[in-house]
Amino acid sequence: MASRERISEDEEHERHIYPVLTFYRALQRFLSLRKDKKEQLSSYENRFANILEKTKCSHKHAIKYELKMMNISEDISEDDPRYETATRKLNDSLIACAYIYQGHKKYTNLQIDLENSFMSGRDCFPKDLNAAHRMMYKYILD
Repeated sequence: MASRERISEDEEHERHIYPVLTFYRALQRFLSLRKDKKEQLSSYENRFANILEKTKCSHKHAIKYELKMMNISEDISEDDPRYETATRKLNDSLIACAYIYQGHKKYTNLQIDLENSFMSGRDCFPKDLNAAHRMMYKYILD
């Protein structure tokens, strides 16, 4: 496979990165946000609002990706059952992504291989927890 270098957060938004992974990383940043001891409350509020907005945008982008994978290209409302299906698929994919990315560092090359495959046009990311577990197990055996 090509280079095994990770790309920066800024580059992530400019390249075609797996939308579920982008959402996963946005959630991580949001959930790990803390107010610094000497930070002004207004500064913290601004940082919080900024990261929350990025997280919401990542979520919308991930939902659109799931809809695209379902061959739905038009905008649909959140009340549409297809939107609910896309949300369930996103949740399953997000759990699979978390399982792989929170795994031991020995899976770093698997993570990079998945990202590189996606950038080259092949979505090899597992779509649920069972598939993620099988992928990690098989990766260690290879």
